[in-house]
Amino acid sequence: MPEMKLGYNRSYRTTGQRTLINSGTSSEDPQPGNFSFGIEREGHPPFYIWKQNSISYRFEYNNEYSGGNMLGVALYPSVVSGNSGVFLIYGYTKGSVTLSIILSPSRYLQVLAWILIANTWKVVFQAPGTLCDFYAHCGPFDSCEIRYSGLCRCLTGFEPKFSKDWANGKWNGGCARKVALGCDSSDVFLKHESMKVPDHTIFFGEMSIKDCETECIRNSSCTANAYSNSTCLIRIGDLLDLGHNSSTARPLHVRVRGCEPITVGRSGDSAQRHKIFIATIASAISSILVLTGIFAFIFKIKHLRRRGWKDGTKALISPCLVYIQLGKAILSCYSSACRK
Repeated sequence: MPEMKLGYNRSYRTTGQRTLINSGTSSEDPQPGNFSFGIEREGHPPFYIWKQNSISYRFEYNNEYSGGNMLGVALYPSVVSGNSGVFLIYGYTKGSVTLSIILSPSRYLQVLAWILIANTWKVVFQAPGTLCDFYAHCGPFDSCEIRYSGLCRCLTGFEPKFSKDWANGKWNGGCARKVALGCDSSDVFLKHESMKVPDHTIFFGEMSIKDCETECIRNSSCTANAYSNSTCLIRIGDLLDLGHNSSTARPLHVRVRGCEPITVGRSGDSAQRHKIFIATIASAISSILVLTGIFAFIFKIKHLRRRGWKDGTKALISPCLVYIQLGKAILSCYSSACRK
């Protein structure tokens, strides 16, 4: 019902007082079923659908369903936090359409609209909606590709933990790091765009992206940070329930060892340090190749002159031939380096 509070009291740990929406056993039997919907008490309060004691679905903490216009009626949910507790409250503008929110016996949270002409309820919103919506469809450090029918992919710097299961389409085992973290300044962050933020993130308040990265580096158990609109979120432990191209997406900065190959952007100062490192290495390699080419060219010229005097003739080297021989020498050295 509108304005009804869903949530828990601050004394929840001692009193157990909590308000949930429960599903029925079936459409004909209103007795409590296997599913319930409410707010989790830990961290920044997200919303969950539980199947008994196991999570079945997670709404994003940053208003995954932030309301909208349904059949001319504006629905607006909000989270209220105070001394008494944390609660979810929803309301809607009064109009010619009546709305109701229920949890179906088959675990779907539905917004229903009463259609007066047809004298029936119509589902105008339902969650979960795709495979990626189901909790931890992909395992730890494994992202669910929302645009590709629930395909799971390891994050950059990770590989399937169980290769045989992965080949058979069993992805819940997740992914493991290719290179262990250094737990020091050698660790960097890879930026993944349009990501559903992992479960159980910790809200660190408003700060700069550099300070957010520093907060994560200070904790050896920190695996990622999410930064958006000056708000910093930190994740301690495995990254679970990830999704790519989520409707509530934001950039996710995943912590990896500094020697990881780059296939996505790095964040903050890590990106700048990496660019400087790559530029330095490239410059050094180029210098070595040029010097090697010059030395090879000089050796070639000396060889030609010795051969000319030996044959009783002077080797006449034109400027064009000089440049041609120099170019060939440099290209030859570069090709050899590439083959190595």
